[in-house]
Amino acid sequence: PKKIASLRPYFYSLGRLEAKKNIIRLIQSFRRLKEKFLVPHKLVLAGKPGVHGYDEIQTALSNLPETIRRDVILLGYVSDHDNAIWLRFAEALVFPSGFEGFGLPALEAMASGVPAIVSSSSSLPEIVGTASLLVNETKADAIADAMHRIIEEPQLRANLIQKGLQRAKQFSWETAARKTIAVL
Repeated sequence: PKKIASLRPYFYSLGRLEAKKNIIRLIQSFRRLKEKFLVPHKLVLAGKPGVHGYDEIQTALSNLPETIRRDVILLGYVSDHDNAIWLRFAEALVFPSGFEGFGLPALEAMASGVPAIVSSSSSLPEIVGTASLLVNETKADAIADAMHRIIEEPQLRANLIQKGLQRAKQFSWETAARKTIAVL
């Protein structure tokens, strides 16, 4: 991804582009962030179009003012290698999904030294603990305000990075296998 430098600063989101991932609300949040705080940031969405609700996402994008729409970058599918690069240079991962079984992107962000903004529902609070900003994923203003805090509060961002690195160490495939074997 050679174009990363030209797109910085940006917020990053990873996952299928479908309704259950709350992408429409993320797009609304980004619009509020841009209009309310006049930030230069972009929103980079990585992921394939999903089966359910992608048309609605396209409609939400087309309803954005052109000045904001051009700051939303759709990458499509990204390899694990490219995902790691995009994530590493992001201002933060924004992952407001209300339906997650585990939330691997949040864990990847923490392990990469990138702060995460995640929904306060589903499994995500259990995964991130106090190492990420939790938001009510049903409120676009809450997501936009969290994004703004990451920009405007460098100490908060630094604290989240440090906590995230520590929190990520608690998760590994080896630990998961040992716990699974113990249950079996």
